[in-house]
Amino acid sequence: MKLEEYKTHLTINEKLSLRSITEHCNNMKRFHSWATQEQYTSIDNLTYLELLNFIKQQKTNNIKVQTIKLRLNSISKYYEYLKHIGIIERNPTKKIKLKGELKTITQNILSYTELEQLYNQYLQLQQPKTNNPTTPFVKQRNNVLTGLLIWQGAISGEIAKMNLDHINLNDGTIYIPKCKRGASRELKLYPNQILQLYKYINEGLPQLQNSNNQKQTTNNPSLTPKSLSLFLGNIDNHIHHILNELKGINQKVHNASQLRTSIIIHWIKVYGKRQAQYMAGHKYIGSTEKFELQEIDGLTDTLLKHHPFS
Repeated sequence: MKLEEYKTHLTINEKLSLRSITEHCNNMKRFHSWATQEQYTSIDNLTYLELLNFIKQQKTNNIKVQTIKLRLNSISKYYEYLKHIGIIERNPTKKIKLKGELKTITQNILSYTELEQLYNQYLQLQQPKTNNPTTPFVKQRNNVLTGLLIWQGAISGEIAKMNLDHINLNDGTIYIPKCKRGASRELKLYPNQILQLYKYINEGLPQLQNSNNQKQTTNNPSLTPKSLSLFLGNIDNHIHHILNELKGINQKVHNASQLRTSIIIHWIKVYGKRQAQYMAGHKYIGSTEKFELQEIDGLTDTLLKHHPFS
């Protein structure tokens, strides 16, 4: 770290007071101490995500947001100095907008193995015996919905728009339509999903459509059913019911967002953030980078290694 040169830069070019310069230098010493603990060879070439990791560590140590902003300002001035002397081309702090409290995307991320176990155990889950003839077909539908939540990270708005034309069992793919919160994409099906979709499309869906058509005819004979729709009824209600069953299998399960976050973090590790951005339907790479940061903090357990600065 070029601390003395940085100090001179603040004095001559920034024309700051001695008090301000001292505070900036102290903040840089704290930053350098953190970087040393993280075993970075130099702070001069740290990336945007590594800087986010520093901010997260500060928050974990109960440093107030306003103090973090002040420290980040000192770091930003240091990188501006490096730009000034031609060491770097871009200031990595420019993308960081620190507003209010930093929040984790979700808690209790499930590993890929846990997702597999959860899915397979759900498929084997026995439904209570009822006199309703559609119960077995509802289970087929819920098996398909569970697969979409776990393996494609699909959200309710996307699921509600899915129809039979979006399924390609021969290629083992599914098209996820765009919605307000996400872009469209085509994803591979998890192997066991193909069988579940085949059974549902050929057995469960026709039976549920027939049942739904009978209700529609009784209530309003002029209504025409949406024959191509992959799912009938209220998707949010279906998902709510499934999540309650998943919680019975694994108490770590909280909500659909947690399942989506878990699979996105897996995608980032396996395919990289650009491919994960496409698979998640993120319109902007910044959305995926938030998940990448959580992967850094959560899966590598870095936060447990940090201690407050002296």
